[in-house]
Amino acid sequence: MDANRFDTITKSVTTTPSRRQVFGGILGGVAAALGGAHALEAKTTRKVSDKRAHQKRCKSKPKVTICHNGQTITVSQCALKGHLGHGDTVGACVSPPPPPPPAPTCTDRIKNGTETDVDCGGGTCPRCPNTKTCAGRNDCLSALCATNTCQACSLAPDNCGLDTDGLTACVCRATANGQVCTKPTAEPGTFNNCNQCPLGTQCVSGAPAAPVTCFKPCGA
Repeated sequence: MDANRFDTITKSVTTTPSRRQVFGGILGGVAAALGGAHALEAKTTRKVSDKRAHQKRCKSKPKVTICHNGQTITVSQCALKGHLGHGDTVGACVSPPPPPPPAPTCTDRIKNGTETDVDCGGGTCPRCPNTKTCAGRNDCLSALCATNTCQACSLAPDNCGLDTDGLTACVCRATANGQVCTKPTAEPGTFNNCNQCPLGTQCVSGAPAAPVTCFKPCGA
């Protein structure tokens, strides 16, 4: 390489850029930055616009009924996927069946089950006192059911009639529970007071054989 060409190359490498060149470089950098910012802004604007359009389409569609945490609500179709991902289900919540009603008892103060009146009669509860509704003599404490009403029997004339076997005549007696149609024959045994009478029998005091006599009511 000759000396003149070497000097030319050296000068071109070591020469300081002019102000115009520097300013031009700055303007170019600014223009590039502005162009990138405008592009980012335009991209962001498109995303917002697309999101709004998507939300508008969602609102225009019918809402979906779902079961959310045990409550029935409605959500947009766009939100449905997220709810299903959280364990919600499509459709109204299904309520659990109500508990069954309690079984009838003889102390619930309700006429239910086989009772002929409130908490009495029907074969499962104690016999009914007088004036209560009955279907037969077994429903009544007096062992006399007339016109579907428990009634005291008459001592004279005796209106107890025949027992349920259709053969044995019942006897109206004055017992500790009023006038009751009883079996004709007393229960065997000696009883000093009414508390000693067997369960389901009626106590008659003043009998000559013992301080008290115990009779089963008719129909028992």
